Amino acid sequence: MKLDTETIKYINTVVETAQLVGIDEVIIEPGMVRAIDADKTVVILQSENVPDMMFGSIGLNRIDTFRTRFDVAHTQDDFTLDATIEGDFVRSLTMKGKGTKIDYRCANPTTIGAPKGLRDEPAYEL
Repeated sequence: MKLDTETIKYINTVVETAQLVGIDEVIIEPGMVRAIDADKTVVILQSENVPDMMFGSIGLNRIDTFRTRFDVAHTQDDFTLDATIEGDFVRSLTMKGKGTKIDYRCANPTTIGAPKGLRDEPAYEL
């Protein structure tokens, strides 16, 4: 399934944000973006303004690897991002551009240990 430009931009924004705060895996699912860092000190929970995706959920791990591959492919002419869906989640992404084809295997969202809510008072909110 070929992803539209808005979906690609949103995924890239989520990945950039996660990378900025030191998070290495993130889940984007209907109505929610969630992630937590390895030390369990930084959490991303977004439930407002999450666009409807063309798929169920996507689990992105190895954020640095994703960013490196995305940055290489994204600079090529005729860039496209295709998703391979298995069940209700994205299994892999194929990034294509002129003379370039890069695969990225996504994580199963159920294997990423990100909370669905907070029971603590946040120190900072953005």
